[in-house]
Amino acid sequence: MTGLYETLTWPDMLDGLQLAFNCTPQSTTGVAPLSLINRRQHCVPPELNNLVNFQEETINVEQLFLQVQRRMLTAAEREKLKFDRNKARIQPFRKGDYVLIKNNLRNQTSLDLKFSDPYEVCGVLENDRYMVKKVVGRGRPRKVSHDQLRLAPQPGLQATVSAENNTNNTATNISTEAGPSESNLPESQPSELAEKNSIDPQPFTTNHVME
Repeated sequence: MTGLYETLTWPDMLDGLQLAFNCTPQSTTGVAPLSLINRRQHCVPPELNNLVNFQEETINVEQLFLQVQRRMLTAAEREKLKFDRNKARIQPFRKGDYVLIKNNLRNQTSLDLKFSDPYEVCGVLENDRYMVKKVVGRGRPRKVSHDQLRLAPQPGLQATVSAENNTNNTATNISTEAGPSESNLPESQPSELAEKNSIDPQPFTTNHVME
């Protein structure tokens, strides 16, 4: 069965594959690339040029270019809608916000940090870009796109807890876990304790005098 297949090297097959690709209409333009270059309806190998009458196979180049332009615009709009549908919403940042920059995953492992140290937004640029600078350390400001930034915890916005409030909350929690105190016992419990003492007298000791 292997004898039925013809084997050729890649350099020998490259010319034929390139010709077939250039003669095939593209999905975006709807026209073969060689038709746009040669302005002919049919694309044939150079060795067949003498056998074909190209005068009868000419096409209207202006209409062809207009058709290709319309198809390319339609394809571009379709791809744009598809991209915008899967694109995350833009979160605007203001000057003075603290942000994190996404690290490059090319030279990282699964245990490395996904984002860098906090940066401060020092300028808002056009096309959803920002100028950021380091909060700790030195370095020149960087221009970063919005899709590479994440909002960092802002200082001063977290709830503060004083030591006095923390102590009171701890004491309340301990008293709740310990259960009700003696002052919170029902009124019936002292009478029950007195009745129990009258039934069970104190044990006899050597200090008692025998009559």
